Amino acid sequence: MANKAAGAPSLGVLDSVVRNAIHDDQIPGAVLLVWHDGQMIYRKAVGDRSLEPHREAMTVDTIFDIASLTKVVATTTAVMQLVQKGDVRLNDPVAKYLPEFAQNGKEDITVRNLLTHFSGLRSDIDLTPPWEGRDTALRMALAETPAYSPGSRFLYACERKHSGCVLRQENLHPAADDAHSFSASSGLAAQDRPD
Repeated sequence: MANKAAGAPSLGVLDSVVRNAIHDDQIPGAVLLVWHDGQMIYRKAVGDRSLEPHREAMTVDTIFDIASLTKVVATTTAVMQLVQKGDVRLNDPVAKYLPEFAQNGKEDITVRNLLTHFSGLRSDIDLTPPWEGRDTALRMALAETPAYSPGSRFLYACERKHSGCVLRQENLHPAADDAHSFSASSGLAAQDRPD
């Protein structure tokens, strides 16, 4: 159901735009959120928020992954704030801040390596066999073995979990596990959260 302020223009046209995108398999779903003059005048969930491993209906409080943007907007900013305060040093090993990271050849990977994609880690954790849950993802990420020596080559990697662990370890933000997300319920990007 859409929330709409009295006298607000009909925003139902947005529904048809999103439903057409869903019909054309461009997106599985969306949360429509419109603010005007400091008030939420329209909010509605449409479609699905998940298709695998099972279909789940979209809800107005769905958290969206903004992935690669988070590293630029949130993680780099948060890490540099820690650097500025003297709490983190870019050339320190990640294991200084996250001791469980120091396994399977990751002992020499630095915070700088993670931020610049020179960690040597693969581009993502293994998606087979199927698994789910943040704790499982973190366990798998921490158990990763680098594909290349740290600092030897650029390899775009989904390193936000490792970076988020460092920031969480530094107690920078209690909601660090939602660092790469956007909540349409609050209407605010998690830009101040680490990635």
